[in-house]
Amino acid sequence: MMDSDQIQIGGWIFSDYLVRKHPIAQNQSNQVKLKPCFEVSVASGASMITRRSLIEKYGLFESKIPFFYDDTLLSVKTWLSGKRVVTITDSQVRHILGATSAWTLEKTTFNLLRAKICLLFDVYYQPYELMKAIFVNVMDTLISTIYALKSKRLAVVYANINGFTWMLGNLRFLWQNRNTRWSKAKISPQELKEKIVKIHLPVALYLLPSKLGTNMFTSATANYEYKLHTIQPSK
Repeated sequence: MMDSDQIQIGGWIFSDYLVRKHPIAQNQSNQVKLKPCFEVSVASGASMITRRSLIEKYGLFESKIPFFYDDTLLSVKTWLSGKRVVTITDSQVRHILGATSAWTLEKTTFNLLRAKICLLFDVYYQPYELMKAIFVNVMDTLISTIYALKSKRLAVVYANINGFTWMLGNLRFLWQNRNTRWSKAKISPQELKEKIVKIHLPVALYLLPSKLGTNMFTSATANYEYKLHTIQPSK
């Protein structure tokens, strides 16, 4: 997806427990030499092409699914169907702003958190893995909320509280929806995790945020992108 002469995004990849996500090739020159086709965790909703047959079998969007997860859900359904989610390097889509650019910080944070919660329920099929993933994300969000309080960013505090309140009020919906999707799955839970989670770091770095954790995530994503280049850039 292009913005002027730069790549806005070439798809997303996620870290363990979906704590962090990274946009592939963001703000790089559109002349960068990437592999012609490569897998991503989820595609960017602003530049997505899906087979009609897949939509007819697995459905399109769902009215109760929060914004920021509707297009991500299409990627999840694609993986569950046994197909692949890929970026085609030679395809170019111009994206000029969007409706979310006018959103407040609170609304954006709230919807991003709800989208992550939905993805957690869909990706982590085994109950004990789901509980662990939720715990790690609750701790990570709690720490970010504390930092937001210290810096008086109350919009983030309210959004985080409302996000987990929404989860508690919609547990039945989240559980039933994920069971419905998995009833049609053609891959195993382990295979889906491997397709979605691309970056691996020690769990302690998520529970105890630090500059070291940020640097390790940045290094891991840089190495991941380095392998996508057909002409290797100098490190």
